[in-house]
Amino acid sequence: MPGHNVQKYIVLRKKQEAQAVTTLTIAFPNGNIPVYKAGQYITVYFFDSSTPQGKAYSISSAPTEELFTITVKAVGEYSHRLCAMSCGDTFFGSLPKGGFYSEQIDTDIIMLASGTGITPFRSMIIDTVQNAQKRALFLFYSHRTTHDALFTEEFESIQKNYTTIHIENYITRESAKPQRIMIPDILSIVQNNRQGEFFICGPTSFVREQRVALQNAGVLSEYIHTEACS
Repeated sequence: MPGHNVQKYIVLRKKQEAQAVTTLTIAFPNGNIPVYKAGQYITVYFFDSSTPQGKAYSISSAPTEELFTITVKAVGEYSHRLCAMSCGDTFFGSLPKGGFYSEQIDTDIIMLASGTGITPFRSMIIDTVQNAQKRALFLFYSHRTTHDALFTEEFESIQKNYTTIHIENYITRESAKPQRIMIPDILSIVQNNRQGEFFICGPTSFVREQRVALQNAGVLSEYIHTEACS
């Protein structure tokens, strides 16, 4: 049974983002949404599951949007169940939590994402531009094909309208020469990179590889923030 920190959420809307990837707009049954910070996540619970301890999903909306969304790829029991939900269906989940966000106000933010690891970065980017912050954001996004990329049109519009936003895409399986995120190349693009904060989100292997590469390039551990996703 759910504890006192577990809430009931209702699905208000669904949007197909890409093949097997769905964004769910959710709220409490009374229509309210929780307070959260860009970069946080919730843990979803299906208590009849073989893994009742739950699974974490990053929040893809930004607090300034005054809505609450998670973006889910249908891989595994939890994700398949969420993607199969209809408007009006309910599930249990935690309140927003996690420290995958910047506590600074003037550092550059350099984001390295793979696959659905892009999810918290959409939240960070939207939050930053809507708050009219002047800090520079760099997003380096790795995905298998152009069809797998999430939020493409939105990101293109943001980059066109905000000179402080720089977005690079890396396609790993659409040509004879796969494109890979290489830290030396990233550091050559990013100015003042030793003072910037690095955020890495994606599969565990991707997160580990990029963190080690940054450390080997001389970036101090306190400037590297990581979050793994499936």
